[in-house]
Amino acid sequence: MSGALAGKVALVTGGGSGLGREIALEYAEEGAAVVVVSTNAAENDAVTAEIAAGGGRAVAAAADVRDERQLGALVTRTVAELGAIDVAVAAAGIDVREARSREERHVRHVTLEQWQRVIDVNLTGTFLTIRAVLPPMIDRGAGSIVTFTSGTVTTPLPGLAAYVSSKSGIEALTCVVALEVADAGVRVNSLQPGGRTNTPFFPDWTGEDERAAMHEPRIIRAAATFLASDESLAVTGTSVVAADWNRERGLRLCACPACADA
Repeated sequence: MSGALAGKVALVTGGGSGLGREIALEYAEEGAAVVVVSTNAAENDAVTAEIAAGGGRAVAAAADVRDERQLGALVTRTVAELGAIDVAVAAAGIDVREARSREERHVRHVTLEQWQRVIDVNLTGTFLTIRAVLPPMIDRGAGSIVTFTSGTVTTPLPGLAAYVSSKSGIEALTCVVALEVADAGVRVNSLQPGGRTNTPFFPDWTGEDERAAMHEPRIIRAAATFLASDESLAVTGTSVVAADWNRERGLRLCACPACADA
């Protein structure tokens, strides 16, 4: 590892599992102190224990990104205990959970409660995370915010209306905030893997053949570190696709069929 994030403090929502977990582990390996945030305390603890076992520094924090008070308290605690927030990754995200098939995800079957939950966690949760971390970053005149979007924004799929709508909103939100803080030393970019990744995000009924064709979670690692590091100081308001970013640099972080054939 290069130690590209040595001395930095990174707060990662959704850090207990999936791509958020992958980023938390990567940032710790690159030298950052990591605050692992999700609503699942057991998963947070497992990630922080894994980081500690590897010689890194991490803090587990159970918080709901839909709750501005919890986020505000978390930011205050992080700054007080670790000194700053250099990087914030808004990776917390869900889809309609109760569906037992793709058909049940179609709009005509989605309830208002299901729709609202996805929008609240994905889009509003990203907004609240950004709003919570901006004041200490602006005060210091430095910081990197990374949001999470999806290739389904440009290539939609049936059964993902709530998810795609939330991710489209996140892309727009990212661009607007990047413009608003352009003179404050804070950069804001979105990140996506560049295809489906084999994480717990996908339901149990996802077939083995489907999972075999998915990216490995670690595909996100190098691009996430780039956006958090000083290497990206001049980059803001952009959307980075990890698979493409890796390919352009000759990185093989994934052995899925698409990456193996690239």
